[in-house]
Amino acid sequence: MNRFEGRSWTRLRVWSGLVLAGIGTVVASPCVPRLFPATFLMVLGAAWRIWAAGYIHKDRVLTLAGPYAGHRHPLYFGTFLVGVGIALMVHTLWFWGLYVLYFLGVYGYTIKREEAALAKQFGAVYRDYQERIPLWWPLGWLNPIRPKPEEPQSWRWSQVHVNREIPTTLIILGWAGLFWVLWWIKGHPVCVS
Repeated sequence: MNRFEGRSWTRLRVWSGLVLAGIGTVVASPCVPRLFPATFLMVLGAAWRIWAAGYIHKDRVLTLAGPYAGHRHPLYFGTFLVGVGIALMVHTLWFWGLYVLYFLGVYGYTIKREEAALAKQFGAVYRDYQERIPLWWPLGWLNPIRPKPEEPQSWRWSQVHVNREIPTTLIILGWAGLFWVLWWIKGHPVCVS
């Protein structure tokens, strides 16, 4: 369990995201060519999450390598990309608005809590990281004086497993595949708008 979030908040965050994605799937209108960028974003989001999960050692080490050298919340950034892919499939203004409100509210709150806990746990080292590495967009690699880990930090499949990212990835990829199945069932529609 991530100590920065309570167990119930984590469950609420995950399940509310799945419910939102489910609502989107029910009303989605998968069509070509929109299906291609939407699938790409979902797969990219899943890959971004795996990349981050292979580096992070939650609650023990301040991760400064891999995607964490570019921005402070790559797991959530990957989730954001997946959500944008789903929103592309739904392709309605109300769902875009709902998704943006959901993400800003739920993940904004989560990030605020995590940042405060990390600053408390890692002190000046984390505050320096906050000052030099962007919160969201992965542009930290452009900073020539970005913080570097004291000891080497490397990506490992075993860490992906420890962080329970494999089931998340399978759900994301399965969901992307579901949109293709829906497209096929609906007679291979071509986007009109």
